[in-house]
Amino acid sequence: MRWSSIRGARFFILLSAVGALLIMGMNHKVPVIRINDAGPFFLVSEGDILSRSYTHSMYHERVTENFKVAGGKLKVESIVTESDAVRAYLGIGPSPEEVPHQELEGFIIPGSSTGRHALEFRGQIVELGMSGDCDGKIHIRLEEMNVFQYAALCLRG
Repeated sequence: MRWSSIRGARFFILLSAVGALLIMGMNHKVPVIRINDAGPFFLVSEGDILSRSYTHSMYHERVTENFKVAGGKLKVESIVTESDAVRAYLGIGPSPEEVPHQELEGFIIPGSSTGRHALEFRGQIVELGMSGDCDGKIHIRLEEMNVFQYAALCLRG
């Protein structure tokens, strides 16, 4: 076998391997919680819990909503508050697990909200403040993106 044909075969194998990795990376999706388009993000897994805490605007009581990542959605697992009035307002029972069945792709917090909103994931707390997207709202959403999109997001900051 000639040297040039061996080099050509190696180059073809290398090119094929790189192509296969690119195709796999484009097809492999990872779930990510994003806060606004330019805000923080979290790589999540099935079964992870994301908590949103805020002060209820009408009753001025703290509320914590716990969401479980399940089947590409955020499933409301529990809502915790000390206030009977807030529980009645939200339509939940005395037990935190007695919540209406809800599965969300995300949720929006109005920019004018004064509830000291915060997200907690794996011990990391993100104070949401008043900074929203260009529409003035804070968008929290569960997205699936391919590995290259996720890598670009990580490199961005």
